[in-house]
Amino acid sequence: MKPVPMPDDTRSCIRFYWWATTSPVNRRAMEFLVRTENLLPPDTPDHTRDRLRRAERERAQELRDAGVLKRLWRVPGRNATVGLYEAGDPAELHDALTSLPMWKWMDVTVEALATHPQEQKQALPGGLRK
Repeated sequence: MKPVPMPDDTRSCIRFYWWATTSPVNRRAMEFLVRTENLLPPDTPDHTRDRLRRAERERAQELRDAGVLKRLWRVPGRNATVGLYEAGDPAELHDALTSLPMWKWMDVTVEALATHPQEQKQALPGGLRK
């Protein structure tokens, strides 16, 4: 079996755009918009590709069940996704993303999300909205 090459380190690293505040309220759970593009080489054997896809789906479901992966969209015309993740901090998100079987072949961009003041005005105690 021919080994599947990994992309260079610059493509597989996470680039954080840190716009979230660090108040104790936001430390409980932060939301992140995560864009991923799968860069698995086109010459990857079908059985290897199928095994990785199955393992990726299984791990994504585990992250969903744990409340880390909130929403997931595919990007039409590309082997890419956009996901809404929730984690206690960037390190926790990093651990979740690196646990994905296809991590080594992903280009990942992460944007930490902060609540807009307009959204905060409508929030009631306990996270409920008017």
